[in-house]
Amino acid sequence: MKIDFFKIKAAMPIKHSHPGFDTFVASMEKLIREVIPESVIAMHETSQFIPVDASFEKLNQALPIIHLSEEDDAPCSLSITTIVREEHTQGVGLFLCDMISQKLFPGKTMPIIFLRSLSFKFIIKPKERFYAIEIFLGVETLKELFAIKKNFERFKEEVRLSVLGVEKARKLVLAKGMTAQEKRMVLAENLETLIRSKETTSCAPLFADMHNLMLKTMYDLNPDKVPDHVLPYIDFKPKNFDHFIFKEMEKLSILFHKEFASIRPLAHLSKAISYLYLFSKILSYSARTAPNERHLSLKLLPLKVNKVPTLAVLLGVNFIEQGEVLSQEDILNTLSSIVPSSTLLLGSNVIDEERKEGTKLIYLELQKTDKSPFQIAELRALKRLLSRKIKSKIHLPKDPSYVIDEEKMRGILLLSKELTTVHDRSEAIIQFHNESDGHYHFSVIVSRLQKPQEKEIELFSTPPITVRKQERKVAGILEKRYIKEIYLYDVSILTDQKSIKEARKDLFQFIKKEIPNLHDYSGGTVSRKYENLKAFKSMLKTPLESSLIENYFYAITPPYMQSLTSPEVLKEHFEIILKALELNFAIEKTHILKEETKNHILIVIASSDEKDLEELRKKVHLGKDDIAAFSLKALNLHFFGLILPKEDKRKIEILDDLALLV
Repeated sequence: MKIDFFKIKAAMPIKHSHPGFDTFVASMEKLIREVIPESVIAMHETSQFIPVDASFEKLNQALPIIHLSEEDDAPCSLSITTIVREEHTQGVGLFLCDMISQKLFPGKTMPIIFLRSLSFKFIIKPKERFYAIEIFLGVETLKELFAIKKNFERFKEEVRLSVLGVEKARKLVLAKGMTAQEKRMVLAENLETLIRSKETTSCAPLFADMHNLMLKTMYDLNPDKVPDHVLPYIDFKPKNFDHFIFKEMEKLSILFHKEFASIRPLAHLSKAISYLYLFSKILSYSARTAPNERHLSLKLLPLKVNKVPTLAVLLGVNFIEQGEVLSQEDILNTLSSIVPSSTLLLGSNVIDEERKEGTKLIYLELQKTDKSPFQIAELRALKRLLSRKIKSKIHLPKDPSYVIDEEKMRGILLLSKELTTVHDRSEAIIQFHNESDGHYHFSVIVSRLQKPQEKEIELFSTPPITVRKQERKVAGILEKRYIKEIYLYDVSILTDQKSIKEARKDLFQFIKKEIPNLHDYSGGTVSRKYENLKAFKSMLKTPLESSLIENYFYAITPPYMQSLTSPEVLKEHFEIILKALELNFAIEKTHILKEETKNHILIVIASSDEKDLEELRKKVHLGKDDIAAFSLKALNLHFFGLILPKEDKRKIEILDDLALLV
């Protein structure tokens, strides 16, 4: 007798079968047959010799399966069918509805007109349970239809990564690898998130608000505390309290953009996302319960990228004091001190995000310079030493009055003064800082009036843009009702062969999606700045890396001097840097070079020792107005330079300072 591989039955038996239930199961069986790709079951579906285990292994590797129905004309109804393993994926139906509403056609909430779902088993493999859901959408125009088809591949990858991440995270919570205390932290944090959450479901905000109101009422005495009588229960029923896990996974998964994800195993990506999710939960809970202690989570995941042995480093850490810093350079120096032959894989630092609760998540990848595998002894050394060394690298900035902070404060004061009436529009100052590891780095200051009942703004990273840090400040109250808000963002954007001007424009449009009436406050100044940069570049004869020229130009402070300094002076100053690059620093660590033009004195100090240069820089007493200065790192050398107008009286004092240093 031949066996039908795709024959299914409901996972839970219906004691008193409803009329039509068997017909419904048969219709779902037909849907499952259509959706499972032929490549998954490489055999005739009614073969007498069925390699059951091998076939189901293929099926499990292909899950979750997400399928879009074929339609060529509108108006029409499209259906999206998803098949997942049932274990550890509870809540996937609500997540899919949210994703379809928000992501399938950005700018419009797609109407869900009908859905059907079933928890089922294959008769031939009855011990495994699966879940299938088909969601029907009403599509009104051809424009909507084409946009959905265009967005579907990206949508599908985000759903796959999120679902796989949730599965692995829930398995990790229930596995023996985590301590009981860590499990308790994660589960308690999930319950707290559910009770305190301000999130609403876009499909039904009123229902979501009412749900949150009921929860807050239940725990009105202290809504931020997980009730003690609930904690023992969540150790046994974690799935009931993991309400927002899919949304958090989706926020992490979108950071693994297409170019990054396409050359890495799906299993690795889902595992990385699940660990980062767990890190964020454990750190958030630990930082609140023990705010004066340093907490750090670390995981090393070996993989191959383009057949080269690679090591992914996943790191989560909390900051104790406001303003503490842990830079990528600090981490890389620490890693290379343990494994000297290791280098950062360009473009792999896709997550370097500081969160509101004072925690930071980092993902980066290392490769050996000779492309050889990481040895067991090296991995053991990293596991043994890395956590302690990373903690020691966290520090407060050496010079709190550094010019970037001064510019930031000046920008905050400037924008807050612009908000004088309730009709004033939101303003943004976008400042470029530098280029490194295939990214442009910007700081953004946004001012706006928060109207009563209006939510705070929260930007989420969307490739190629990564929001590394965001902070909200209150700058005053207007008419006793409207809050003057200032938002500070540190943002990076993949270069992708774009100019800084193009990247800045993309960044402004990204922010404007959240703040529709946003105005680019520094837009005119920036245009003049780009014109000055273009003229400066055209004067340079030697073919150079564009990044070196731009890094010099944008390192000039105060930033408005980038527009006011003539291209001729910039050219002369930059050529002194090129001369310094040819000097021998083996005998003498620091060199001071000086040249004069008709109206300016140009100075460049170059050093192979960053600390020495920093000491020199501090001893030069600069004014705060119209003397242009820059600090720059290039080819393992550190530079500090000045452009002094000859008629400026302070030049004598500055030159005297330098003469004493020489």
